[in-house]
Amino acid sequence: MIIVHLSGVAASIADTLKKPVKRIISEEMKKTVLFIKFNYSRITTQWRLNQGVILITLFFSFLLFTNAVAAVLKSETSARVKELSVKYEDRFRSLDLWLRQAPEPGKSQAERERILKTIDEPLYIKEAPQFPCVGYYFRSRMSDFMKDFLALEPGEDTIVWKLYNHSEIIQTNKIKIVIDLIKGFDQVEIDDGTLGKLVDNLDVLLITHVHGDHADKRVADMFLDRNKPVVVPELFWPDYPRNDELTVLRNGKLNYPGAKVYVFPSVQKKTANNVYMIMPDNGNRIMHLGDNNNIYNVGHEWFRRFKKPLHIDLLIPNIWSTDLASLLKYVNPDLVMSSHENELGHPPNGRRSYEYVYNVLRTIKRPYVVPAWGEHIVLRHKK
Repeated sequence: MIIVHLSGVAASIADTLKKPVKRIISEEMKKTVLFIKFNYSRITTQWRLNQGVILITLFFSFLLFTNAVAAVLKSETSARVKELSVKYEDRFRSLDLWLRQAPEPGKSQAERERILKTIDEPLYIKEAPQFPCVGYYFRSRMSDFMKDFLALEPGEDTIVWKLYNHSEIIQTNKIKIVIDLIKGFDQVEIDDGTLGKLVDNLDVLLITHVHGDHADKRVADMFLDRNKPVVVPELFWPDYPRNDELTVLRNGKLNYPGAKVYVFPSVQKKTANNVYMIMPDNGNRIMHLGDNNNIYNVGHEWFRRFKKPLHIDLLIPNIWSTDLASLLKYVNPDLVMSSHENELGHPPNGRRSYEYVYNVLRTIKRPYVVPAWGEHIVLRHKK
């Protein structure tokens, strides 16, 4: 009985102790949970802060590394450019000196071909636009051009000037029209003073298509600032604030004092490209193809409108035009003038050498001329 009584007392004491023990355990657990939560939050926040610091440090370390690599590469490229420029400098200087006393284009063809080809090799190098020797040659040619352009009087004839790229000037005693004039880039860039003086002495800018080696907003601005017309095939600069000042024409005729300009709707693959035929009052006809390339439009080319071959005095093609042979069945020029060769705005595999130029011109079986940058030819008037 005593044992039973004692066990009952023990059970009663145990039951009495359970409540405070449970409460104590519960309270301690709550404290522990709160401690963990509080410190987890601190630890997490600290980790996030540390993680942010780590990421920022890594980011700036990466920038410093890439800048260091870029600086090394730039230094190596600069050294390579200087080395190659020195290597080819004599070729450009020799050509420049020869051009100053050379017979006009079309004469001494063999000698001209030989010396022009001497700069094919350097102009095919990727970094050629950065060569100081190319810059020297370009600036010298543009300087000589400006002196001649401002001094020569065409009389009743037409002077056709070849600038860099696919840019030509058609000059008579009444009007001066330029096609695809751009400022340029790197070492083949016309300085602001020269470009301003040139635009002052021009009347109309014709742009064949949107590509940067043919169309330049800076040049368009200069013409518009002087209230001179700028003709385009379409509004290809969506963000250009002066689009309402441009003359947009894809097919038709423009009349200017001293000349008519006929516009034919060609393409460069799928890009709108205007072909311009300039007809000065003196009776000459000059056609500039821009980057005419109807490879996706075979059988429906713009020139098929001519029921009999259209006779012109001068054809100025982009020298690698894929449909030049087909065009010559419908357009009959007295003379073909090469253009757009050695375009340094193109990657090397998109440039066309003088060797290529002469190979093409020999196949078309038409009289031809190959002016260098800054040279000109004279077309005798027809009236």
